[in-house]
Amino acid sequence: MTTIPDSEILPLSLEHTFWTWSAQGKVAPIPVTRAEGVYFWDTAGKRYLDFNSMTMCVNIGHGNQRVIDAIVAQARALPYAAPGMATRPRAELGKLLDEITPPGVSKFMFTLGGADANENAVKLARGYTGKHKILTRYRSYHGASAGAMALTGDPRRWPWEPTLMPGVVHFLDRFGALLLGELLVAPVVEQPVVKPVLVDRPELEKQRLVKPLDDLLFALHGFFSHIRPAVLGRGPGVKRHPPRSPPNEGGSFR
Repeated sequence: MTTIPDSEILPLSLEHTFWTWSAQGKVAPIPVTRAEGVYFWDTAGKRYLDFNSMTMCVNIGHGNQRVIDAIVAQARALPYAAPGMATRPRAELGKLLDEITPPGVSKFMFTLGGADANENAVKLARGYTGKHKILTRYRSYHGASAGAMALTGDPRRWPWEPTLMPGVVHFLDRFGALLLGELLVAPVVEQPVVKPVLVDRPELEKQRLVKPLDDLLFALHGFFSHIRPAVLGRGPGVKRHPPRSPPNEGGSFR
């Protein structure tokens, strides 16, 4: 493999890489050259504080020597084993997991990533229960493979519907609903939205929960009314919905 100069990392990556979850013409990746501890550096020598641990995968820190030594030792001893093989790392990790998990949880499926794990969890759940529907939160992210994307509540999933895995039902959990209202409605109404705080009076709690959701639905209705012609077209068979009036004082649509 030839070594390219740092100046070619970004242009060659943009030319030959298909970027996930991205509009390809608008991708602006950081050309990274090295990382250490909580920092990484780009080709211009600029240092970044990596709050996100890249994609939450290096919480132990970049360049941890114990991890590097373990990777090198394993690569020298046994770089790859088929899924049906028994290996020392698999045996040792299974034993360690058994020591920290609740009683009765003693078998584990080792996968290559989060999306892979979630897809297998769906298969196991459906195979064991014989039931088809999967419940998952709107405020969630489960991966970018077809099944995991169907589970995901991330709005980037929408352009791929309905060709993803069937049988998935999304729901707004109690605090997720309030947080979604706060995130999406607050910029529209330019004022604070109800905070997710419990109260002693049930009628007030109901109002706190329903009002942000109603405002959120109204805001989203306006958004989708704006983009619907571009998405669905204007020809025969396009169903038109009458415009809704703003929420009244009680928080419901008129």
